[in-house]
Amino acid sequence: MLLHPGLYAQPGSRRLDTRDVDYIHRAFVEEWRQAGYPDAGERLQYCINATAAYFKLGKDWMNAHADIALPMANECVHYL
Repeated sequence: MLLHPGLYAQPGSRRLDTRDVDYIHRAFVEEWRQAGYPDAGERLQYCINATAAYFKLGKDWMNAHADIALPMANECVHYL
């Protein structure tokens, strides 16, 4: 959310840094599955783990915790 200008600019919530990276795992896996990569989730997890080891980050430095807070969707919707 730090990258979202509407949330970043709210009074009283101006954060300049974060300790982790959140991503939406379900959407990532589905988009790459449709592009022909059925093992995209496993590939991403390998990269997350390798990056954590190389930079000595915690195992949770990149996580999909936000996934559980969002409603399930059956299709990807793009907003312009």
